[in-house]
Amino acid sequence: MSNKVPTLSGDDLHAIQEYLQEHVDDFSLREIADRFAMSQVKFQSFFIDEYGSSVYAYLRSLSKSGE
Repeated sequence: MSNKVPTLSGDDLHAIQEYLQEHVDDFSLREIADRFAMSQVKFQSFFIDEYGSSVYAYLRSLSKSGE
């Protein structure tokens, strides 16, 4: 079994950002990981590698910028 984090396209990254922006208050890590065919752990690792923060830190930053 490979521990390599999957690579997603630019379109996928944009879709992730849109999903998070639309679901700030009702976010489901399982749902988004499933949508991109990853386990929750792999999705979290991927997100940190791509964005430099956890999904939850990213969501907090979205919430604060919308205040």
